[in-house]
Amino acid sequence: MAYAARTVGVERVIEEFAALKVIVGKIPEFGDFLKYPGITAAEKSALIDKALEGRFSVEIRRFLKLLVEKHRARLLEEIADYVRINYSLGGAREAVLKMAYPQDEETIRAIKEKLESCLGQKFSLYLEIDGRLLGGAEVVMGNRVIDGSVKKRLDDLKQQLKILKAA
Repeated sequence: MAYAARTVGVERVIEEFAALKVIVGKIPEFGDFLKYPGITAAEKSALIDKALEGRFSVEIRRFLKLLVEKHRARLLEEIADYVRINYSLGGAREAVLKMAYPQDEETIRAIKEKLESCLGQKFSLYLEIDGRLLGGAEVVMGNRVIDGSVKKRLDDLKQQLKILKAA
């Protein structure tokens, strides 16, 4: 994806993956054809070039052929969604920063910079106040959670004490 984004641009990559998803949605036979095991990868590649040439970049067509060769064409719609979500914000990934109480701009900026440096990617943060955290912060990125809340620390300590008591 990074190669395609550098050569044809992020916006075009997002547009082309969205268009592929629409094609598979409106013409399910195309998706079925790409997934069908009775047709060789060479035949599928030839159809990809014939059907998509001029409408899609070489990079996206190559990627689609790679999915076919690796028997991963069934993942095309999920990959299109992933590309849209992860690249639509200029390469920044969306995340929710939950805190027990409001913080000043400097603290939020420091958390964002630390998150970006640790994970090696840019983030677009949405702030949410959650009194159940007691203190600290929790970052939610899709199905991944980084929990630095006081509540989590207390729960961990409680679990460790239970283990020690049982021993």
